[in-house]
Amino acid sequence: MSKHILVVDDDPSILSVFELILSGQDYQVSLASSGEGALEHFKSKGTPDLVIMDFKMPGISGFEAYKRIKAQNPTVPVFIMTGYTVDSIVKDAMKLGLRGVIFKPFDMEEILQLIKKTIWLHPSPHLN
Repeated sequence: MSKHILVVDDDPSILSVFELILSGQDYQVSLASSGEGALEHFKSKGTPDLVIMDFKMPGISGFEAYKRIKAQNPTVPVFIMTGYTVDSIVKDAMKLGLRGVIFKPFDMEEILQLIKKTIWLHPSPHLN
């Protein structure tokens, strides 16, 4: 069974890149264009094996969505993407269990290695 990754970003081109590359690596990929969309995904489709989410988005920010996701699904690994320097909010997220920060512009090869390392070492939420 392929691992399921949820990618959340308000930039459609970033979502397209992730979908193309991750699906080509045999991951099941779901996309959301907002924090609200990420939360809806958890409600309607269940918990993915890993989440990669933009930090700054209109509406519910990545940080706020992250806090809500972790409150309901404490074991799901989440990475935040940002084009900004790490500020106190990201540091606060790390204290809450954020798995890591991916800086834009990103190197997709590094992200694939990060995903592989995380997703195969982390127990699937579907088995809990």
